[in-house]
Amino acid sequence: MSTNDKFEKLIGQTIDNRYKLVAIVGIGGMSVVFKAEDLKNGKTVAVKVLKECSDADSYAVKCFINESRAISMLSHENIVKVYGMSLDGDLKYIVMELADGKTLKEYMEEKNNALTLEESLSFAEQILLALEHAHEKGVIHRDIKPHNMIVLPDGKLKVTDFGIARAPGSETISMSDKALGTVYYISPEQASGKETGTYSDIYSVGVVLYEMFTGKLPFDAEAPVSVAMMQISDEPQKPTEVALGLPKGVEQVILKAMSKAPQDRFKSAKSMLRAIRILKESPMTVFSDKPKPPVQPDGKKVQGKGKPSTGGKAQITVFPIALGMILSFFAVLITTGIIVLVSLLNPATSEKEQEKILTVPSEVAGESLRGAEYTEELKKELEDMGFEIEVSYEKTNDEYAYGEIHGTDPAIGEIKKVRGSKGTAHLTLYVNPTPERIVLGDYTMMTIAEAKTALIKLGFGTGNIVIEKASHETVLEGYVYKTVPEAGEELNTDEGVTLYVSSGRKLKNVISMPKVIGKTKGQALVELSDFDVKCVVVTDSASLGTVVGQSITPYTIVSPEFCDEIVLYVSDGRGLSSSSAMELYLYMPTVVGLHINEAKTAMYDIESNGIKVSYVESKTEAEVGLVTEQSIEAGEPIPIDYTGEIIISVGKGITKTPEPEVPEVIAPIHPDEPIEEEPTPIIPVPTDPKPEEPKPEEPKPEEPKPEEPKPEEPTPEEPKPEEPKAEESKPEDTKPNGPIKRV
Repeated sequence: MSTNDKFEKLIGQTIDNRYKLVAIVGIGGMSVVFKAEDLKNGKTVAVKVLKECSDADSYAVKCFINESRAISMLSHENIVKVYGMSLDGDLKYIVMELADGKTLKEYMEEKNNALTLEESLSFAEQILLALEHAHEKGVIHRDIKPHNMIVLPDGKLKVTDFGIARAPGSETISMSDKALGTVYYISPEQASGKETGTYSDIYSVGVVLYEMFTGKLPFDAEAPVSVAMMQISDEPQKPTEVALGLPKGVEQVILKAMSKAPQDRFKSAKSMLRAIRILKESPMTVFSDKPKPPVQPDGKKVQGKGKPSTGGKAQITVFPIALGMILSFFAVLITTGIIVLVSLLNPATSEKEQEKILTVPSEVAGESLRGAEYTEELKKELEDMGFEIEVSYEKTNDEYAYGEIHGTDPAIGEIKKVRGSKGTAHLTLYVNPTPERIVLGDYTMMTIAEAKTALIKLGFGTGNIVIEKASHETVLEGYVYKTVPEAGEELNTDEGVTLYVSSGRKLKNVISMPKVIGKTKGQALVELSDFDVKCVVVTDSASLGTVVGQSITPYTIVSPEFCDEIVLYVSDGRGLSSSSAMELYLYMPTVVGLHINEAKTAMYDIESNGIKVSYVESKTEAEVGLVTEQSIEAGEPIPIDYTGEIIISVGKGITKTPEPEVPEVIAPIHPDEPIEEEPTPIIPVPTDPKPEEPKPEEPKPEEPKPEEPKPEEPTPEEPKPEEPKAEESKPEDTKPNGPIKRV
């Protein structure tokens, strides 16, 4: 199976339970780029996956790791953004912004290598903007070529592929046979194995510009080694000879960038960017490349060396010449005396005659005034020319960088007349204001939202705040544990700040959740021995003890260390069929007659499956805590996805009426008198045998009987649950049958 076929089989798969691979958008020598969907936020991203390679092939791995580190330091609209990466394990990948466009090389070929001047200058400006940002961060690309640039449909260009870039703190990756495919664009120092720098990227940009403006490469040969030798020693054909009508200024920029000696190139991407912007504004500009004449120590200019005269002696008299010199001297002396005398008598006339003309220059010290960085040295140069300088930061121009001059008043080329040899002309320079430098605070142990809010309040744009997530052993998930730059460092608000956020502890012993559906309960428990497993018996047509469902989807990536409890649904074998694996049933247990605590234990399986169970007060009298009713009859099947409510009625206690107190009878009672019946007590008490009926006697006068007091209204007492029948356990409370007699 080929490598490409193997990667095509990954389409539709999900990496790390987050990135679903949708399609292959590019295949390189060391990696494959997929279009993917971020399942967490719904974004469409690009996932760059390293091809499988042996441990011996460390070059590919180093390049991949190097790219991830280099690009994570950058944040610019002309550089492809990185959202995340995974460098552990067998599958190494980088998650990047999906630049849905064509490479600059493909774009040029579609245009038959005939880009317009406007297009080429626009692309050149965007390439240099990206490199200016990278160089400021200490990152040297070292593989600038049209193949590593993406052109979007709106014309925006993005630089990508930092595989062999040199970044601070990263391992140096040398150019080797694996990089020979780019010899058409590499600098002489790269081709000869010498040290590289930002000037190496400048040279490569020059080659790209040469190809864009002329439609051809400056050096071409069948063997890559031959091209590398040409980069070291040969001079390219002049662009104006290849592309007739190409402006002279464009050729000057290309050839300066492609100078063999690094010191003869542009000093930085920023200085080259100034030249490109001048050409965008005025394409027919021609730059001055004449060197200043050398100066002797005494301040006099060095004259060109001329050959001494070798002719013979002249045969003429010296007298006429001497006479003429003497007469001229006296004439000059007399004229000077008259001028001095007139000046003394009429100072105004003297000043008028000493008027001088000043022209606002287009260049200062060999550099264009528009686009130049304002410095004290530049101000001194203009003052020496006779200008009084005023700097204004009120106007801004987005086409120029911070601190650069974008306009003058009077305009460049205007003439000003001044009086006197020391007269000056007022000149206003409009300079783009430099953002206020701030000291970065300490944002560690803040949430992402808190840290971003604090940075935005300081003036940072959301595009300049980069979030990087990584596992951390001690910092909680979602909290910042590091920033780049670090707290206390100074920076401008237009610079980027990277927040490193903890994604929690790194998972260990990560495995794929096995599928145990269809296996016996015992087999499933053996396979899941590393997990906390709970079994729930459900009604299903499967045989008794067969697993018919599991709470975690099979093949999900999990860690036993952090995994919650796994629930297995085991069939009871009752034969009640279900139309799908999720239509599982639980049985309603018998809870009537149980104490509420026992009932809750019996209902645990039902409640743990999310079914609502409510315990309410019983409408009928019953002992405290005793279940009297259940809304679903015992033995009824309950679907696991049941959305109703199960009602359990619980007794609140029995209301008991206390005995009325029996009053003490003081009056003597004749033994032959009939005994009045006593009120029937609540709790039955054994009575003595019924006495014999007395014999009838002659009636006696009735004695007044004391009126029997009415018993007081009984106050219901709260029965004690632990002793519901206290009266039966205390025989001493049993009252004697019949009235009490006083002895």
